[in-house]
Amino acid sequence: MPVRFPVRMPDGSFVVLASIRGVVATEDAVRAWIANWAGNNAVWRRTWTTQGGERVDVLNLHDEFSEPPSFDRLDGGELHVRFRGLPEAKMWKDWLAKFTQDFLAAHPGTALIRYASI
Repeated sequence: MPVRFPVRMPDGSFVVLASIRGVVATEDAVRAWIANWAGNNAVWRRTWTTQGGERVDVLNLHDEFSEPPSFDRLDGGELHVRFRGLPEAKMWKDWLAKFTQDFLAAHPGTALIRYASI
């Protein structure tokens, strides 16, 4: 069965839009938060605890995306953030989840609406 999400461009790249509701911050504040998040999380050292000990994965944002997450629009408290995935991206879903969790934690009262392939 072919993969339906995300829709791939002819070169294998893709674009996913994360939509988050309940955002009360200003556009400038949201843009700054996204830029800071991308700078602070360009390399993610993810630690897994197992019965045999710990395993650390080192993930690089630029291995998955052609550019950092970008502000798309903020309209009526609904934020849209654009992710441009590379054809060879494998861990992109993990990055979307990390970004979303971090954003929701930093902005109480917000909630994920959906991820859409555009």
